[in-house]
Amino acid sequence: MPHLLTPEGLQEYLRTSHPQWECTDLEVLSGSGGVANLTCRAKLSNQRQVVLKHAESVSGPGWSFPASRAVDENAVLTVLQSQQDIFDQDGPVRVQVPTPLAFFQESCVQISKYVPGGEDLRSFLSRETIPTELANQIGKAFGSWAQRYHAWGRSAAAAELRQRLKENNNVTMKHNLNCGIFEPSLDNFPELSNTFSAAELNDLKAMPPPPPSDRLGIIHGDFWCGNILIPTSLPNPLTLTLLDFELAQVSTPPHDIGQLFAELYLLFHFKHRSEALTIIEGFMLAYEDPALSLDEAFTAAKDFGVHLVTWPWRVGWWGDVKSEAMVECAGYGVKCVRAVLDEDVGFFLGGPLGCLFRKVASERNRGLERRLGSA
Repeated sequence: MPHLLTPEGLQEYLRTSHPQWECTDLEVLSGSGGVANLTCRAKLSNQRQVVLKHAESVSGPGWSFPASRAVDENAVLTVLQSQQDIFDQDGPVRVQVPTPLAFFQESCVQISKYVPGGEDLRSFLSRETIPTELANQIGKAFGSWAQRYHAWGRSAAAAELRQRLKENNNVTMKHNLNCGIFEPSLDNFPELSNTFSAAELNDLKAMPPPPPSDRLGIIHGDFWCGNILIPTSLPNPLTLTLLDFELAQVSTPPHDIGQLFAELYLLFHFKHRSEALTIIEGFMLAYEDPALSLDEAFTAAKDFGVHLVTWPWRVGWWGDVKSEAMVECAGYGVKCVRAVLDEDVGFFLGGPLGCLFRKVASERNRGLERRLGSA
């Protein structure tokens, strides 16, 4: 088999092994496609443009990412396409997922429909501003989509896929890549190192106890701005594409919510994009889950805080680890984690996660009103 992490190798593989999908004009799509993948735009013989994506195994200290993640991603996308009516939206902003066209398991090569004119939301908002109303609509569209996705992921309709995803190691890997390196990340910020006791740091590093079984379902697993494609021309209606379901796993919604909100906060903190906070607020306005609990809000807040400490200095695009902005970011992340451990709801009410905790409070009050009304 040709070496499939090069465009030439991928093109030769399709020409010889799957000639009906022979492609030309392969162009590497930089910054997209996930870890240890080759992702290319290509042209079929009928001139139709498609996306080719090949996955290979990769590992590091405390984590491994097998090529079989591509099999899981294809399974998720295939099921989502078959149940698309659940996720249909008709507002000014809509969310879609890639349309799978073919998948070859022996090589972990996926072919999907190409979405033209898109850029990942992180890069776009790092460079451009958008109107407040549009930011609110983007947040609402993703909040509505995510709520339906998470509810579907717990439903009987997703039972077979849920059983399949339980077999991957994505829950453990996601934890190890976040909470698992929280303490070592604090070494970059010595002024913050005395905020937690050794026992608290050990508890953060350890896998948490299983959540209630009725809250377990399929989540995206890598729910952040870099996996959201936005058409740079901002047409009306605006259709956003959510990519990369390779980390799909059986877990609980706060892990998606905390990661997305953390990445949006980074756009506010480092790029001064206030519309990123508006997206957070719009998301929570549309995320209608009456079972969302205070414990889950704290889980999302913990992931949010840990993310601010462990990721910005690693990825390279937010600046130097010793910069004032980086230290401030880590400092706020540490305050968030401290507030979670202290169960300090008041700390969050005036900040970017205030809408999350207010939503939990309003859902709790509505539930109490319903119970009192039926008494």
